[in-house]
Amino acid sequence: MKKRVGIKRIVSFCLTLVLVCGLVTVQSTAAALSDIKGHWAEEAIRSGVNAGYISGYQDGTFRPDNPVSRSEFSKMLNQALGLSNTVSISFSDIRSSDWCYSELQKAVSAGYIAGYTDGTFRPNQTITRQESALMLSRVVTLPASVSSSKVFADSSSIGDWARDGVDIIYTKGYMKGDGNNKFNPNAKMTRAQVAQVIYLLLKGENVVSDSTVSISSAVTRSNTLYANNVTVTDDTGSGAVTLRNSRVLGALTVNGGSMVTPYDTNVNYLAASKEDAAIYATGNSSGE
Repeated sequence: MKKRVGIKRIVSFCLTLVLVCGLVTVQSTAAALSDIKGHWAEEAIRSGVNAGYISGYQDGTFRPDNPVSRSEFSKMLNQALGLSNTVSISFSDIRSSDWCYSELQKAVSAGYIAGYTDGTFRPNQTITRQESALMLSRVVTLPASVSSSKVFADSSSIGDWARDGVDIIYTKGYMKGDGNNKFNPNAKMTRAQVAQVIYLLLKGENVVSDSTVSISSAVTRSNTLYANNVTVTDDTGSGAVTLRNSRVLGALTVNGGSMVTPYDTNVNYLAASKEDAAIYATGNSSGE
């Protein structure tokens, strides 16, 4: 005789499945959230919810102290910046049917995640402060000079692999220490903390989210975070184009111009279709 499964058990299973998959957040207005009034990150939370890169829950709460997973952090950052480029990914613990698959394609394309040495991404693992600092440091424009995170009382707890990233994000003021002058590198990032750091990043960076920015004349552009692609068009002719202290998270394609100079500018992908293209990277510039 077949055993009957009660309807309550089925409902309970479905709710558990939703929670595991991370799909309980819904689009909502900040005004409807019941648990952020007077919170230290209230302004950042309201800004993020209204902009759409972070959401509340179905019961009208935001749950600011809940931890954030690595995949959730990637999605929030992707949406905040307006990333649209994707690349193939092959993490052993990610399937194409997973809700975060396309978000991780964007994150890898933008160059701020690479996964672990064992080939995993560990999407449900809570992200730490030093992990998030490293990821953020790979998308922001670089400061003219970098302050050392060794000023923190627990500086020795910051991993060597994360040190440069923490230095950059600390210098830019996007992440700071606590009242005891500790950075707490291994502490879990909460939803409120992620909302705050992204809020500060968007205030501190000149973000251009267009899928492709076309440059068609001689020009110098400075202090800009291009979330996707930049193309120097044929119309530039013999003019010179300079990108100064900027970052291109997509491709810089050169179809024209006498010289294209990324100065103190990081470019994820570089493509030149113009045979005599002169691309001269200088300062602390890098590109592939």
